[in-house]
Amino acid sequence: MTLTSSNPFDAPIINPNFLATEFDIFTMRAAVRSAGRFVSAPAWRDYVLAPFGGLENITTDVDLDEYIRSGAVSISHPVGTAAMSPKGATHGVVDPDLRVKGVSGLRIMDASILVSRHYPSHLPI
Repeated sequence: MTLTSSNPFDAPIINPNFLATEFDIFTMRAAVRSAGRFVSAPAWRDYVLAPFGGLENITTDVDLDEYIRSGAVSISHPVGTAAMSPKGATHGVVDPDLRVKGVSGLRIMDASILVSRHYPSHLPI
């Protein structure tokens, strides 16, 4: 996230860094191909008639990568990006009072402070 100006009412620039690594694009390529195999099963014969939305013209990985990059969007609010940790803990981003550690006068009060129970709380975030 980057501030666009010193005006606190100006929206920041938020770059979620989608498809920034080769693994990201590899994974999406595999997901699109898997979805294609799924809908080409006999059970879908009378429901899915043909590829659409640009997929009908995909013949190479380069074409598929361009399709993915041009259509990738976020459809949910990311959570757990600024983990809360116990008061005095060295890990996490905010304390239980929602104060950002190491910063004066800044609190975070949205879903970014939530951490899934599936992630160890001792990991630095």
